Amino acid sequence: MVKAYLRYEQARAFGVVASPEAPPVYDDTGKHLVTAALERLAVWDVRRGVEAKSLLPPPRESGALPAVTRIARAEGSDLVAAGHSDGTIRLWSLDDASTDVLLKGHRSEVTALRFNASGSMLVSGGKDTNVVVWDVVAETGLCRLRGHKDQVTDAVFAEADATAGGGAPSAGSSGVRLVTCSKDATVKVWDLDTQHCAQTVAALGAECWSMDVDPTGRRLAVGTSDDRLHLFAVNRGYDDGEEEFGDGSSDLSDDDETPKKKMADRKS
Repeated sequence: MVKAYLRYEQARAFGVVASPEAPPVYDDTGKHLVTAALERLAVWDVRRGVEAKSLLPPPRESGALPAVTRIARAEGSDLVAAGHSDGTIRLWSLDDASTDVLLKGHRSEVTALRFNASGSMLVSGGKDTNVVVWDVVAETGLCRLRGHKDQVTDAVFAEADATAGGGAPSAGSSGVRLVTCSKDATVKVWDLDTQHCAQTVAALGAECWSMDVDPTGRRLAVGTSDDRLHLFAVNRGYDDGEEEFGDGSSDLSDDDETPKKKMADRKS
């Protein structure tokens, strides 16, 4: 007996609130939430629970629009970056729902996206294992960093605390480090001045899926696929009272096993 299968293809989806690939982000006021809804961005009014805006990219000649896979928002700004499944990144203004900038730097899906503290730089990572640093103001790429062996899953700028007198670095400024993680189970620290890898942490034993740096820039948290959270201390040197990142293997120290004991040792 031969089974008959219906040969239909999905043409459109209705009522999509959020796609599972891209975590949502709040706007600067906290009153609106931006989610990925297949190929577009949906801006939701949190208090009323209704969709306030729909950000749909302009049509392409091919007719198919790539799905949104990552969203990032610049702090203190209405600027939102959306990474797509075809490796492109589109910059949106939430105020007027406009987009004039399309960045092309990856051969496949964008899987990591993050602004720096001032919003002048944007970092993207992809399934192509590449990391690209962008100058948002000039709307161009600053550098391409290669070294990961698998999909880049997250990236974060490690900057000194602006409240400590360091200020927010501008694009291309010295002393800024970039930290990336990947499914190859490594965390890499990049020196953006020399555009090379300053350190690799490869003793995590599982795929790295997410990371973040605390507001003071002294702690780095990395989540891995074995349900563990690794905490690292960022060691800094002192020169004329200003904090700087040290070089070599002393940049990061793993302290995730006995944090309570270390705190007790400091008190004693």
